[in-house]
Amino acid sequence: ARSGKGFKDLDQFYNGRYFRRINTRYSPHNLYIYGKALSELVTAKGWGDPPTFSPWPRKDDTPAETVTASVITANFSGPLYKATFNYDKASNSYSREIAGKADIDANNNQPIKPKSVIAVMAVNSYGQQPNGKPKNDIDIIGTGKGFIFQDGTATAVTWSKASAVSRMKFTDASGEIKFNRGQSWVCILPIGNPVTYK
Repeated sequence: ARSGKGFKDLDQFYNGRYFRRINTRYSPHNLYIYGKALSELVTAKGWGDPPTFSPWPRKDDTPAETVTASVITANFSGPLYKATFNYDKASNSYSREIAGKADIDANNNQPIKPKSVIAVMAVNSYGQQPNGKPKNDIDIIGTGKGFIFQDGTATAVTWSKASAVSRMKFTDASGEIKFNRGQSWVCILPIGNPVTYK
């Protein structure tokens, strides 16, 4: 781990043979690693021990009778990075669009449809990398506000993360939020770039 914080680093520059680039997206947003190659890389690094973290608590789907969050918009910075999630009651999931187009999973060519959408508002600071290119640091250690969208509804939450290696928690007045089983999609937005829904 080169980070100094004990993170396992799967940097493509040092582990390139396990990764591949697709030609339907621009670099650097076209780099992928697939299940078999990821397993091989983890084994080669000696990282085969089972994880020790506790995952987010899960629950059964409970679609709302009255849908109050059918379209969610997360505007990260501009039109090319505006994500929209459209609720589909039949599958109790949210189809993701980016810049007005369906977001397709490059692994299976299917639309991305998470069961839960998590919006985290966090402090961002802008600066410069050693090579002169811009950088954006997102501070997700501490606490802040956010929303959980699932079952066709929105829940205002407080997020908290005690340290770099602890799990982010989401709570409301009733306690820790339980997520629907299946994919959860996390949007981390700069404070001032609100998530909207209707």
